Parts: sequence; C-alpha cells; structure tokens
Amino acid sequence: MGWLTSAGSLARTLGPVFVSQVYDAYGPRVTFVTMLAIIVVTIVVVIVVFRRLVPYRRDLSLRVPDNT
Repeated sequence: MGWLTSAGSLARTLGPVFVSQVYDAYGPRVTFVTMLAIIVVTIVVVIVVFRRLVPYRRDLSLRVPDNT
C-alpha cells in the first residue's frame, strides 16, 4: 500500500506540472491526445491483468487473542 500511496502522491504532484508544460508548448490538442493515450493504456492494462487480480481476504485465524 505504501507504493500505491507514493505513486498517487507523485502523480498529483507532477501531473499538473507535466500537463501545463505540454499545454504551453504544444496547445490543447496534444495535451488532450496525450491524456487520452494514458487513459487508453491504463484501461488496456487493467483488461489484460483483470483475471489475475485477487480480492483481499482477511485471515481471522492469525488474530491475536483478546485478554480482557
């Protein structure tokens, strides 16, 4: 979970900088096409690995007994 939190924080920090630089240098069309490409790649990756995703299950047998 630490890696996911770090990646999300990095994306929220560097994302606007990246988008504003692309927008300033190339205009809105290239910016929107770049964002569309990133979204399409993300969707394709999720579709490819979807069957390998495993839902989280909590193992209650490893629980520390309550001494109250």
